[in-house]
Amino acid sequence: MVSVSREDYHNKIKAVLSEPVDMKLKKGPTSTMERRASSPIKMADIPDDTVKRVIPHASVAPRVYGLPNIHMEETPLRPIVNCIASPTQNLARYLAGILSPFVGQSEHHIKNSETFLQKIQSIVLKDTDTMVCIDVVALFTSVPLEDTLQIFSQKFHRETVDLMKQVLTKTYFLYDGSFFPSGGRNGHRIPPDAGSGKLLHGTL
Repeated sequence: MVSVSREDYHNKIKAVLSEPVDMKLKKGPTSTMERRASSPIKMADIPDDTVKRVIPHASVAPRVYGLPNIHMEETPLRPIVNCIASPTQNLARYLAGILSPFVGQSEHHIKNSETFLQKIQSIVLKDTDTMVCIDVVALFTSVPLEDTLQIFSQKFHRETVDLMKQVLTKTYFLYDGSFFPSGGRNGHRIPPDAGSGKLLHGTL
């Protein structure tokens, strides 16, 4: 359990939001985002019952909060965006279902630490070899979305890629009464799958 004072927590979140990727929006975009999300869904060639399921209704703004990285100096916060009931939550869940069969198909995919331990048991290091552990910083916000969408366009129909673009690029969150573009800090299920699409290009 980690104890952080309210003032320290607020200052650390503000420090994250002051990064160049973020800037305050002039007003809450929830209604606009609902309309923008609804249009491509209605135009897509998907079953009517699916359309009804993913069309946003009575949405709320995504909220950001921070989880302390206790293994790092000064315990910085890792921003997490809660997208429950957001304008694109249901659409993101639908798209994640489309992507899921392709995730984990690469020979380089590691499901969890147990799988990693199983893989390295058969590896014999030479005296000149060095095993290193790399701490990836801001993985999903660093994935180039245009490149990722281009990869998706080689596998999926244009309408599906347009829906993916809607979820991955038209995102925002609310913190302390102010709205910010998410800059990739998306709380949907689809960003990890999208990141896999870029990192594991050969499986798509």
